[in-house]
Amino acid sequence: MWYNVNKESFYLLTLSRMKKYQVSLSKKEMKELCSLIKKGRQSARTITRARILLLVNSGKTDKEIRETLDLSQWTPQNVRKKYAEGGIKRAIYDAPRSGQPKVTTIEEEVEITALACTEPVDGYGKWTLDLLTEKINIKLKNRKKPLSRGTIHNVLLQSDLKPWREKNVVYRKNNR
Repeated sequence: MWYNVNKESFYLLTLSRMKKYQVSLSKKEMKELCSLIKKGRQSARTITRARILLLVNSGKTDKEIRETLDLSQWTPQNVRKKYAEGGIKRAIYDAPRSGQPKVTTIEEEVEITALACTEPVDGYGKWTLDLLTEKINIKLKNRKKPLSRGTIHNVLLQSDLKPWREKNVVYRKNNR
C-alpha cells in the first residue's frame, strides 16, 4: 500500500516539499522594506522584490505571491535565493554590471584631446566632430576599426576641456 512508508522516506518526501530558501526578516529589515515601498522612489523591480520578501515573511506561498503580484513562476524563488545568499541588499537590488569594454586606449584619448586643442585646419574657424573624426582616423591608421564620431564626442565630453579658454589649451612645444 502507498501509505505504508517508512520514517526515512517520509522525511525525504517532507524535505522535498519544503522551501529550499527560508526568509525570516528582522523588525529592522521589515521597517526598511515598508519604508522603501511607501516612498516609491525606487524602480518598480526593486519595490516588487521588497513586496515579495514581505509576503514570504508573512507566510504566503510562492503560488499565492505569483497570483497576488502577477509574477512569473520563478521570481519569488529567485528573490528568496538571493536573500539567503546575501541578505536584503542582495535580494532587492541588482548587482553592478561590467558594461561594454572601452573602445579607445588612454594614448588614443590623449591624442584626440590634444588634436581638439590645436588650431583647426585651413578653412575652418573651429574643429567640428566630423573634421576631428577624419583627422584622428588618418593619424591612427593602424587601428583595425576606425573611431566613430560618437566615440570622439564621448572622449571630448569626458576630458571636460574648454578649448576656447586660453588656460585649457594644450600646445605642442614647437608651436609656442
